[in-house]
Amino acid sequence: MFNSKELFNKMTAAGITAYKCKIDPDLKGISQSTITRLKKGEDNISISSIEAIAKAMNMQPLELLQGIWTIDLSEATNKQK
Repeated sequence: MFNSKELFNKMTAAGITAYKCKIDPDLKGISQSTITRLKKGEDNISISSIEAIAKAMNMQPLELLQGIWTIDLSEATNKQK
């Protein structure tokens, strides 16, 4: 499951806001609509947005998504049996 609100909280803690994305060229690739969708809890985000957010936060995408994007593998394991 993708926890968009947790990603939004992580971005906010790093000082990434919709307004700052509008005026800061270093935040190119992060749209105001992406931030709004994350804030609302919508779970649809593009790979390019994840890359832009990770770059703005000076981390790798996998590091950014750690604890934010998880998959319950128990269901998949049960189906294989």
